[in-house]
Amino acid sequence: MRPLTVEDELKYILLIISIIFYFIIRLLQNRLPKFLKNQPRAGILPTVSLITWALCEAVAIYGLVLFILTWNRNDFFLFMAISLLYFYLFYPKYADWERLLSQDSVNSPG
Repeated sequence: MRPLTVEDELKYILLIISIIFYFIIRLLQNRLPKFLKNQPRAGILPTVSLITWALCEAVAIYGLVLFILTWNRNDFFLFMAISLLYFYLFYPKYADWERLLSQDSVNSPG
């Protein structure tokens, strides 16, 4: 068994950070709307969506940086697949936007 190189260590560190992002995104999507409960849902949804997008995209950027440093395409593809999985799981669909905005219009006075 060969010893870990600096590139391998960096890959595993970025992979662990990417996995931690999964839990951060879930936490933000559950807690941020409750934390911003005084604001209309029309303002909360873009905020949550932007933060979710940035965290999902960061995983792909980690893969790109790792590819530039090591020229190993498999690392890039791994991080890109994780990023796409996060987008699929967490990014709000159009139906979610409609549902949340219709709830806001029902709850607003007038």
